[in-house]
Amino acid sequence: MYNSNTSTLTASICIDESKCANSNAFKEGSSYYKLENGLDFYFHIFLKNYYLKYISNICISLPETSEYHLYKNVIKTERLEPFCDAVFSVHGILLNTEKVVQLSKIDITYTIDNTIKKITYIPGEIYGGNIWKIPICGTKNIKFLSSVKDIQYRVLNGDIQIFYLEGASGSGKTRMLEEIRSLMVQQGFSCIHIDSVCYKSHIFMRELLRQLLCLPRLNYENMFTDKDLENLLLKYGITFSNISLIHKFLWGKKKVEFTLRLFCLAKLSSMTTLFVPSSED
Repeated sequence: MYNSNTSTLTASICIDESKCANSNAFKEGSSYYKLENGLDFYFHIFLKNYYLKYISNICISLPETSEYHLYKNVIKTERLEPFCDAVFSVHGILLNTEKVVQLSKIDITYTIDNTIKKITYIPGEIYGGNIWKIPICGTKNIKFLSSVKDIQYRVLNGDIQIFYLEGASGSGKTRMLEEIRSLMVQQGFSCIHIDSVCYKSHIFMRELLRQLLCLPRLNYENMFTDKDLENLLLKYGITFSNISLIHKFLWGKKKVEFTLRLFCLAKLSSMTTLFVPSSED
């Protein structure tokens, strides 16, 4: 997101099925998004103020059509300081599953030096056809799902939980995790999904820490310094003796000791439950 032009407001918008902008959220890619887990989706809007002065009266207009509904059509914020950023998320639901739906343009207006300026963004297309899930059945499965409320209560009490779902390949572990995720999201929890086939060894831990902090994917060259990371962690009430090392681990090529990674995870996971599928094959 770095921009050497110090007289502009940049906007990056993505569509995701996750409630939080925490998974490849602002990575450059296709303007076409295919829903896989349901008809709910989210607009994630990332603004960065590159002006040397604050901007005010920011208004984001998100029109809807008969083919999709948005739970909020206008977002307003009074002020954005120089070289600061902001992320806004809007929940929507797709109503037409018969075709690819073109999303309406998003207008962003703001005021600087008593002048009103405008950015127009076309988010692209979304498709929700062929979404079908086999209902969870079986006495043991239903009984296990009924215990999710107890899991939610224990998470809210600050317990760190790790659950292993064991079973042979194709036995339904992923389907069970999808159902658990759905139940947790309905109760307002944010869920993270990381495929260990794609993220191996220390890369997996790096991705987990990044998503726990709800950070967009950045390259080490981007203008997110170790001081920025330190300020962000302070908002979570977290302190580290070597911020620079953690910064290089998250966005650079540097590996860190396994004990340090576990220490980071423990500090960032004070209200986290981990569900880990494990195959018997």
